[in-house]
Amino acid sequence: MIGIIGDLHLKEDLGYADYISDRRIPEEKEVLDFIVESLKDCDKIVFMGDQLNSRTSSPHTIKKFVNFLERFDKQELFILAGNHEKFGDGRSAMDFLKEITNKKWTVITNEVLEKDGLVFCPFFTKAEIEATDNDDAIKKIMKMLPDGKALFVHHTISDTLTTSGISTNMFSEPILSQKALLKKYEWVIGGHIHNPQVEGTVVVAGAIFNNEVGELKRYVWKLDLEGKHKSGASKSSGPSQSLLQIELPGRAIYKLENPSDDDLKDIRKDSIIKVILTKKITNDEIDKLKLKLKKFDAYILLEQVPKERKKLHFGEGESLLEFDIEQLLELYAKEKKVDINKLKHGFELIK
Repeated sequence: MIGIIGDLHLKEDLGYADYISDRRIPEEKEVLDFIVESLKDCDKIVFMGDQLNSRTSSPHTIKKFVNFLERFDKQELFILAGNHEKFGDGRSAMDFLKEITNKKWTVITNEVLEKDGLVFCPFFTKAEIEATDNDDAIKKIMKMLPDGKALFVHHTISDTLTTSGISTNMFSEPILSQKALLKKYEWVIGGHIHNPQVEGTVVVAGAIFNNEVGELKRYVWKLDLEGKHKSGASKSSGPSQSLLQIELPGRAIYKLENPSDDDLKDIRKDSIIKVILTKKITNDEIDKLKLKLKKFDAYILLEQVPKERKKLHFGEGESLLEFDIEQLLELYAKEKKVDINKLKHGFELIK
């Protein structure tokens, strides 16, 4: 049984943490705990790449990731390097894991690995494989891939969709053909694209956490090449194999434009809501809308009426346009995680 974990993108805080009193820290822990428990019957675990959100993550984030890996103490781990972890020359933020001994960890950063019919392909930059363009990169990557039962790859797979519904075929990067991959493998499992989706035996694992608007549901997966699943959530079948899709806990992040009461009534209260008003409404109507939005864990209300200045509401009746310069600098420093004293000093120099 193979457990599949999509893009973690671990960083200091989850998206929109500044709008939640607990900074979404308990939520992150709940999701990671759930993954460990859900995949405890798997003998192999595949991390699909982009475990870290940055090539230069903080020591706290790296420690958080290593602690998570160590919780799979009885399983064999395969860890792919993703694009967020790769430097142009092929070095990876995952390289340090290769120095950790006495672990059943296989770290795959700059070569394709085949083991028992399973093929693992990390993200390759065009520079490291000396590709002249995207088409050349595709040819070189496909040439590196041996035939097998299942491919785990951190590259875009053709004919898949982003969270916003855009076809990945539009991307300006190496895109591996579904049709060509299915000639080599019974199952194709992709990372990199955050929108989870299944089409036959092609699976995009998706991301693990909701960080951006429009991200609602997340999953981990179990691939049983023997087709002997004993339990699980949603099940779909391939040729003599089974795939289990297990929904994760976590806050959904909705984007609503000029919402009605019906739009809001079926949304879970533990959600984060971003509302955009493109139609002019009265201040009384805005206050009433705020009262309805306060039932959710967090909300952002943006007035974006054509030909008028944007106005961002943070709650308590306060808007961005009502902030003085010092408050704006403090907000910027908080959002960008920069030193407020240096920012104020820089502003004084500019003045």
